Amino acid sequence: MKLCIFEDYRYRYFIPLTYTRPVFQLRYGSVTMLQYIAKALEMKPEVVICRELVAKKASWLYPEVQVNRVNLNDVREFLFVNCRVIPSKRDLDQILDLKPGEFLQAEDTIYAFRPKDKEELDRVRKSLFKPLECEPNTNMREIKYYWDLIAVFESALKETVECKKLNFKEVGVTVEGNSGLHVGKDAKFYGRIFIDCTKGPVFIGRNVKLGHGTTIEGPAYIGNDTYVMPSSRLSTCYIGNVCRVGGEVECSIIEAYTNKYHYGFLGHSYVGSWVNIGAGTTTSDLKNTYGTIRVYLDSKRVETGLIKLGAYIGDHCKTSIGCLIYSGVSIGTASHVHGIVTRNVPPFTIFLEGIGAKNIELNLESAVLTYRRMCKRRDVEPSTIEEEILRNIFEVTSTERRKMGVMEGKITLP
Repeated sequence: MKLCIFEDYRYRYFIPLTYTRPVFQLRYGSVTMLQYIAKALEMKPEVVICRELVAKKASWLYPEVQVNRVNLNDVREFLFVNCRVIPSKRDLDQILDLKPGEFLQAEDTIYAFRPKDKEELDRVRKSLFKPLECEPNTNMREIKYYWDLIAVFESALKETVECKKLNFKEVGVTVEGNSGLHVGKDAKFYGRIFIDCTKGPVFIGRNVKLGHGTTIEGPAYIGNDTYVMPSSRLSTCYIGNVCRVGGEVECSIIEAYTNKYHYGFLGHSYVGSWVNIGAGTTTSDLKNTYGTIRVYLDSKRVETGLIKLGAYIGDHCKTSIGCLIYSGVSIGTASHVHGIVTRNVPPFTIFLEGIGAKNIELNLESAVLTYRRMCKRRDVEPSTIEEEILRNIFEVTSTERRKMGVMEGKITLP
């Protein structure tokens, strides 16, 4: 049997991060959703199915996997699994027991299936990116919305961070707890550092640098070549490769090549790649009333059921110094935000209403040039695929900007 992992129409509930990556590249704990499914099934994916907008990105991320191409001569040998499923043992047994022509589905979601012929596969593929009406025959745990990734993050991190119990000794470093600690090659510790493995494991990657006075509270994952600034506090977090992180980070995901260099609080948030978070930027993750947080999704107010939820920040975003971001706010790809951010920001927007000015459209070429400059600072070759995605996003989101009153123009401060 061959494994194909697919995304479906619910990608829209993970925007803006799914403008620049497939859903299966989002994090479940310390691993991608693709990695999690593949490990649970003990199968290596041979094919992935995703939107054309991110197909080239998927090919670049997974060069050994076929993207949107299934060998129709042996279609009955394929097992198709939705990347949003977080399967229990019972679910895994159901999935692996599927026979050609059988489906596992809820009212609006196909969890897994095995096509009986290429005509059936063709029919299903054409319907994947539209809301479905299915005859339900099972119920599986799934990630339906972006905030679900935050809701399950602590338990997912404990499950996916793999560390052995390490008797680690380093001058000036205090380690407590026995949940597990991994210290990568050439990791450096400067001054007094406290690592707490009481509530979960801590993974420290290769060539990580931890500044004096840093506290890390597990479960936590710090990727290769990342620099944690002095006097930082990281608790229940995933920090990607080649990041610079300072201040306080709690129950949050920060993807690769992102800077949060200075003081400020980031809580219960998901931050994409190539983001720069300015000094003093702080996210709210709790209402004054301690009530549950509602967000806007497809222009509708939606109840998350969560008491704590911070910001959802797309790739290539920038926040100015002293930026304050309200709970549940989403910031679109490549946008720049200033002042107090009380509502969602569409992609390619210079958000200025937080300082009393009009919001204007960010010039596309400026966004591409900024990306190239960031790459140069990190000794990384700019990706033509990434630049093409930025150009495509700018085009497909123009209507969204106009609906929210974002127009072309120059910055005019009050």
